[in-house]
Amino acid sequence: MASKQADPSLQPPRDRAVERAEAEGMVTDAAKVSAEEPSAVHYSRWPDSNIVEFVVDGHVTEADLERVTRRLDEDIAKFGTLRALEIVRSFEGISPAALWKDVAFAMRHADAFTHAAVVADSSIIRRLGDLGDLLSRAEVKTFAPEQTDEARVWLTSAS
Repeated sequence: MASKQADPSLQPPRDRAVERAEAEGMVTDAAKVSAEEPSAVHYSRWPDSNIVEFVVDGHVTEADLERVTRRLDEDIAKFGTLRALEIVRSFEGISPAALWKDVAFAMRHADAFTHAAVVADSSIIRRLGDLGDLLSRAEVKTFAPEQTDEARVWLTSAS
């Protein structure tokens, strides 16, 4: 019996950040996301580092949050504390269940993040990132999309 190969046209579009992460050897969950299970949040961790990266592009669902928080729990257990880069390409909202999971996770892990860089085009989202200082002990800094490399440098140099 001949094996069936997946039709590449049915696969979700590859995200440039995910492709870059995989090319640089970052640990990513992109391979776990199938065509039947598209994700608005891609998660990766820099190799041999406690820096994690999220790329948000679309409407965030409960399944997205479950996948990301599971990986975060693993990385927190491994490293103790994390530094995070959140790149918001587009944000079309968040389901109520996902919002609840996000808030519950943030409350459980308020001390798990030391630094967070939020990259977003929208000034509203950048302002929400600034409010992260109130919900977390992490030092939060916001950046415009053209400052993504600066955000990475800031996280790398943070101690």
